[in-house]
Amino acid sequence: MQTTVLLFLRGTTSHLPISHTLFYTLTRFQKGKLNYSLFTQTRTREKMEINKQKAFNPIVQDIKKGVLRKFTYGDIPFNYGAIPQTWEDTEGHDVVMNGTPLHGDNDPLDVVEIGATPLEMGHVYRTKILGCLALVDEGELDWKLIGVNENDPLFNTLRDIQDLKQSNPELLAKIIDWFKMYKTTDGKGENQFALNGEVMDAKYAKHVIENTHNSWKDLIKNGREGIWTKI
Repeated sequence: MQTTVLLFLRGTTSHLPISHTLFYTLTRFQKGKLNYSLFTQTRTREKMEINKQKAFNPIVQDIKKGVLRKFTYGDIPFNYGAIPQTWEDTEGHDVVMNGTPLHGDNDPLDVVEIGATPLEMGHVYRTKILGCLALVDEGELDWKLIGVNENDPLFNTLRDIQDLKQSNPELLAKIIDWFKMYKTTDGKGENQFALNGEVMDAKYAKHVIENTHNSWKDLIKNGREGIWTKI
């Protein structure tokens, strides 16, 4: 049975999807905190996603050829969500790899939350963004923001990705390995990374977030076939 979770703002008189109506930060990067909605809990295998086609963009378990999808590489080793009011434009090309412009994957920005506590699917959390990783998935640019939940003990000790590199390089290596290898157990090749595989810092991540927020504003203004954006 497919799981479906609808996300709405509390206190509203009409249905307003969080993916389009909750601003990605309440303070415009004050103290580096961003809102994000969680769709995959750490140490689980169900492949959950925000469905862009359905009304109100619910969280659903992905289906391929009529079968509910799971990660066969093993349990996902982090909480996984997305930043509202962002969109990786399929016609954008801010990053070039091997001389080829990379286009966005047509999704909101993904967030890898590294705290030890499994967070609840469908809830909205605030996270400090430490950096970002430019995953290239089947030729599409699929940014992965790396952050830590404001209620996690690591929140006050990590300021930037460099702090994580120094304090817990094994965790960062695990994240990179996951995204590089997770499709190989389904018979596919390894994923690649742009920018020489470097994990970029928080300043660079802020640039990515602002660019994808501007792309989202264009999406809301002009629409795109196959994406539900009514607000």
